[in-house]
Amino acid sequence: MAEMGRPLLPVDWALVDKLLAIQCTKLEICGVIGVSDDTLSRRCHDEKGTTFAEYSIQKKTPGRMNLRRKQFEVALSGNVSMLIWLGKQILDQKDKSEVELSGKVDDISEIDLDKRIEEKMLKLKGVE
Repeated sequence: MAEMGRPLLPVDWALVDKLLAIQCTKLEICGVIGVSDDTLSRRCHDEKGTTFAEYSIQKKTPGRMNLRRKQFEVALSGNVSMLIWLGKQILDQKDKSEVELSGKVDDISEIDLDKRIEEKMLKLKGVE
């Protein structure tokens, strides 16, 4: 006996691959190709023999590599902003402002601190 139901719409895997290469999300891809999230997962399992998550990683990797290559080209061509950004991302470089404290740290109460601040302000104004 034949199964009844809607015929399966074909999934354009070439289009899905292109969308993944430019890092589209699963929901974005579903919107473009006109299927639900669950349908895309099922069809990927049935037609590609893997989960969509695994398929996505496989197809997104070349796009990520191309983007990284282009960023390096731009940086190495003299783009200072890209050099700084890549340094922060890849080399863990950070913008730092170092503050050096000197002197003795006392255990002082908030009232003592307020009094000291007031005295310093009066000295700065020339009132003693």
